[in-house]
Amino acid sequence: IIGIDSTKTLKIKTINYRDHLMQGLSGSPIYNDSEVVGILTHVIDETGVVIRQDYLHNLLKTFIVDEKM
Repeated sequence: IIGIDSTKTLKIKTINYRDHLMQGLSGSPIYNDSEVVGILTHVIDETGVVIRQDYLHNLLKTFIVDEKM
């Protein structure tokens, strides 16, 4: 992780110079150890922009109806 937005995105680069981020990977889950931290949305100059998992979770909750009410 090379950058973080306080609300919804992370910026990432690969650790190994042999690995490359590319636009075709968009939509892929991004892991830190074994935990999903977000979804890759796009790549600019080998820097990946990731929408954060916590932001996605809170966004999706607005569309889910709690049937217990």
